[in-house]
Amino acid sequence: HFDNIYTNTEIYLLTNFETTLLAIDKLCEKYSIKYVVIGGVAAIIYKIPRTTEDIDITLLTDIDKIREIGKIFLERFSPLKENPLDFFDRYFILPSIHEKTKIKVDFAAGVSGFDKKVIHRPRTQRRI
Repeated sequence: HFDNIYTNTEIYLLTNFETTLLAIDKLCEKYSIKYVVIGGVAAIIYKIPRTTEDIDITLLTDIDKIREIGKIFLERFSPLKENPLDFFDRYFILPSIHEKTKIKVDFAAGVSGFDKKVIHRPRTQRRI
């Protein structure tokens, strides 16, 4: 399955992974949420060969805003756990699936000082 992105003169076909990442990016931009792609997809972005079937995202948030952040992503992603906001609040992870592409996405609440440093580092300094 591919989606299209139209620019002024070109059409780009997106894979399901790219479509899912674009949906995440749009939500993060809309709500001013800083994030980082981690795990297998991050390795692929940095041209490290790896197969993966899901996307792992760390979202920068304060501990008292975890439920609010979870609600935002549940607008476009279906939860994989019962009582997903309680689960996210307790374990800092929101297992979900993108409704359109059916790609599994694990959203992690980045609440530690380490998470903040990783997310705020310039992209060229990030290492896998």
